[in-house]
Amino acid sequence: TKAGMTSAAESITESLRRTRQLMVQ
Repeated sequence: TKAGMTSAAESITESLRRTRQLMVQ
């Protein structure tokens, strides 16, 4: 379903942002 895909994409983007922040710090 589209909802599942969007939720998965959001979770992935959030994880990437967190990892990037950790790498910068």
